[in-house]
Amino acid sequence: MEVKIDIKKEVENIPHLVELSGDWILVSNIKEKYAKMSRDDLFLEVEKLHRVNEEKFSRIKNYYQKLWDKVGMQYIEEMEKIMGCDLGENKIVYIVPSLWVNIADVIGRKNAFIVAEEVQQNPLDFIFLHELTHLYYSDILEVLKLREAGASPLMEGVAHLILFKSSIKKLFSGIRYYDVSFVKKNPEFMKRLKSLFDNRKDFKGFLGEAIKLNKEIGGDVVL
Repeated sequence: MEVKIDIKKEVENIPHLVELSGDWILVSNIKEKYAKMSRDDLFLEVEKLHRVNEEKFSRIKNYYQKLWDKVGMQYIEEMEKIMGCDLGENKIVYIVPSLWVNIADVIGRKNAFIVAEEVQQNPLDFIFLHELTHLYYSDILEVLKLREAGASPLMEGVAHLILFKSSIKKLFSGIRYYDVSFVKKNPEFMKRLKSLFDNRKDFKGFLGEAIKLNKEIGGDVVL
């Protein structure tokens, strides 16, 4: 797993991320111009954001890399235990100033893009592991041939259960399960999903039941 700052890769991925989620994910000064911008103009705009914040972005990048060096092996081991599959470490986390929300590319299943800010609603270690969990979860859905389990809001709900209701919880701090906006917004959905998770015999069986629940009541995605 690598943490990178790469203007070229950031710009290359912006159109894909916008297609995936919508242009509302862009920071305001880019969003206002995005529809009329050429790729070269977009590059210059993003380059400007990097240039004026180079030291801060480098500090954030180093923080995440040190975090992974510290907890990465424990995280992978626990994820493999939960999912019952071997996981690789071929993921890349990009620190980006062009977005105001964190996004895991669950289609490509390799890259996550984390907002280049040091102070956010959620602590940095939770944000980092949350986006990685989306990527690894998407890998498992391909292995198990259960793409339906990638539907909203199920993917978000499962990510929170994996992070908070397993030993992965020991790897981050500063946020409680019941303080997460998504959990507060979807109490019945998360209560029933948690019951399925707690009583699972294996991850594939859990997802099969979770897909049924998602179709029955679903929920709201909250950023």
